[in-house]
Parts: sequence; C-alpha cells; structure tokens
Amino acid sequence: MTDPTSSAKKMLLIDDDHNFLYAFSGSLELHGYTFHSVNNGFEMKQALDERGGHGETPIIWVYADTSREDGQPAIDLGKEEIIPKPFGHESLLNEISKAFQPPPV
Repeated sequence: MTDPTSSAKKMLLIDDDHNFLYAFSGSLELHGYTFHSVNNGFEMKQALDERGGHGETPIIWVYADTSREDGQPAIDLGKEEIIPKPFGHESLLNEISKAFQPPPV
C-alpha cells in the first residue's frame, strides 16, 4: 500500500499559537501539506539539528508582529516565508505555496 503522505509537501512550521495549528492543520493536509510544528526559534534549531539541517524542507514562520524587521532572526536561520497575522485562509495557502516554488533562475 502506498503511503498517502509520500507525495505531501513537507514543511517546518513555527508558531506558538496551538489554536492556529488546530484551526489550519486539516486544511493544510487537504491541500497536500504536512508539517512538523515548533513554538519558537530554539525549538526550530533543535528540530533542524535532529534532522541534520533543513535541506529542501521549507521553514514557515507565522507570527503576530507585523514589522518585517522582527522577522530578521528567522531570515538569518534560513526560513523561506514569514507570514504575519492576521491573514485569511487563501492568503495562508498562497504564502505557503511560495516556499515550494523553485528559485528564480
């Protein structure tokens, strides 16, 4: 039998709001995404160290502060997308899909 998650798009999702994760997890899975979630940068570093780095796995940071400067630590740690709250369902999916697009040539 084929593993249904084998073709899923996998990501590391950083957000300390468990309600967010609960609210959006089903929708993300329905759109072909799976994720490992962590609460903060320390847990992110620990998760990456356990996996030997993030390789091709996108790192998505969801946060409540809307100033881009506050996202710099995540950029320095190798994130692909920073998604400030609040956002709608379609906006979240659009932002996450950017992390899975190949870099421009």
